Amino acid sequence: MDNLEQYWEQCFSPFGHKFAEFRPNYQEMEQTDSIIAALYWLELEVYNGGFLQFFCNWGYDAYLLTLKGLETISATVTKQLLM
Repeated sequence: MDNLEQYWEQCFSPFGHKFAEFRPNYQEMEQTDSIIAALYWLELEVYNGGFLQFFCNWGYDAYLLTLKGLETISATVTKQLLM
């Protein structure tokens, strides 16, 4: 694979699509999978339209999963910005 974006998309889009199927019942997914998916959608939505787009499209529960995921990967500055 010659492109990091293609690799990222190939690895994480299955989590994102599964997340969309469970919306808004994210708790029905494995917690690790739902956290990965929330971070996936955060990345896409913020890049496309900003945090408000992420929040409006995915909701408060996805926001909470994102905060947990950012803490898990030690992205504390990003977590603070979102809070």
